[in-house]
Amino acid sequence: MDETLIRPSVRRRFEVSTIPVCEEALQLAQEYQIPEDYYGEIQGLVESGVLGDEAKKAGWHNVGIHCIQSFRQAQLQSYLQGFDPQREHVFNSVVLTHDAPLRLAKEGYARKASCTDGITRVAVGCNYYLENEMKYKGIMKVTGMDWRDVETYTDEQLALRYIDSTTGPVRSRDGLYGYDVMQHWTERVAGLQERKPDISLKVGNDLYQGTPAFGFLWQIMPYIESRLYSQARERHSELFDDGEYDDFTQYFHLLQDLYAIRYMDNPDVPLM
Repeated sequence: MDETLIRPSVRRRFEVSTIPVCEEALQLAQEYQIPEDYYGEIQGLVESGVLGDEAKKAGWHNVGIHCIQSFRQAQLQSYLQGFDPQREHVFNSVVLTHDAPLRLAKEGYARKASCTDGITRVAVGCNYYLENEMKYKGIMKVTGMDWRDVETYTDEQLALRYIDSTTGPVRSRDGLYGYDVMQHWTERVAGLQERKPDISLKVGNDLYQGTPAFGFLWQIMPYIESRLYSQARERHSELFDDGEYDDFTQYFHLLQDLYAIRYMDNPDVPLM
């Protein structure tokens, strides 16, 4: 694959936020090679307590890493879906901060909390997902658990739902989950069902006529994947000329290959 195909396009610079960026946020942005246009978003993740030293101590740093990994895929999705510079910037910004409110929201809805080794563990009931996550509008709407109107999704909503369904933690041999990586949606959705069966069942009873919520997500992912694939093929036919990605089920593999060129083959970009 021609590496020049996925180099960041030359686009007009968006005005960098005039809000001062703290030293920790600046260091994290530089460490993960976040473009300067998005330094303010990194500041927001730090201030929200989901990225940085305090987040590590409290057990929330993995949420910030999820956002950064999601942002990396968002840059690729923006390219594949042909977003113009303005749409690209808005979309990438939303993806980079989509879980910034998670800690405050979950702690507010917490039904119990325990402290182990100085780390506060927060557990929330189904009400959190039914009342809090489903209040989002616009692009963020798809990060909740109500996906019944998937056929009306915009390009940005399709891409964010796909990103959130392909960015998840890897389970280690001891049964614990680590930082998030890019993974096929079948692995990610199965992991969500395994970790949150009660919530999946409750939301499924309320919204999907008894089908577990993550079971419903499993059913709609091929539709989301096929739409993104079709749009990418229409906008970037040069990527499909050799027949390597001749079916929508190959969309994830296309993203993997682009990701490898953009990040894994670049020693200056740290992996998680």
